[in-house]
Amino acid sequence: MPSPIQQNRFEFKYILNPIQALEARHFIENAMTLDPSATDKGFYIVTSLYCDTPHRGDYYDKSGGFIDRKKIRVRIYESYLADTIQTIFLERKLKHDMTFLKTRVSISRAEWDLFMSRNFSKLLSYPREQQKQKLLESLMWDYIAENRQPRYLIRYKRWPYLARDGSDLRITFDESIDTIEQDSLKKPTHTTSVRPYATIMEVKFGHSIPPWFLLLLGRLHLTRSSFSKYAMSIDALNAYNPLPR
Repeated sequence: MPSPIQQNRFEFKYILNPIQALEARHFIENAMTLDPSATDKGFYIVTSLYCDTPHRGDYYDKSGGFIDRKKIRVRIYESYLADTIQTIFLERKLKHDMTFLKTRVSISRAEWDLFMSRNFSKLLSYPREQQKQKLLESLMWDYIAENRQPRYLIRYKRWPYLARDGSDLRITFDESIDTIEQDSLKKPTHTTSVRPYATIMEVKFGHSIPPWFLLLLGRLHLTRSSFSKYAMSIDALNAYNPLPR
């Protein structure tokens, strides 16, 4: 799993059908290296708990087509928060069109309990590195000032690949996305599937895409999409009673 504290890069997304996904992964496996954090099966589970405003501001910013958007989420790399998990990640993702800046801070299980009980003073008083403290304070400022609360859990399988030339190019394939409206990382029940036959290919890079990737796009007739797992998850949960726009 990626572990940088901050990243400022481009992010392109493509929606693949099952046949395109098989061909794309076969091509990428010959051009890139599997991320060592993947299991023997070649993938890992990503579970995110999205923290939105009372009026779902993040959702409406996305559905309204705003160029500047923000998301704050909690992330683990298991299906749910089991007793054995001792590290949780707090993330803030700021997007401007197709570029993004991600702030990422790890916290302990004890700090997570303080976060969930909204004991922010004690959480911020824990000893930690100065840089990490500044990032956490910045993230928590947005969380508190915007009255955010944990609202939606989203989970999926991710196949991650890294560049062989040492560049920051990273390509992932996400599928089996499911979601539930809940305010914790506990084991979910009765989840809703989100685009069950689609694979989301995400391409993240700092400067440029290699020419061989353009061959893949042309071969599979792929075009860039603005797919948002968060927005699509909320739409799936409200399929029979759509939210007003």
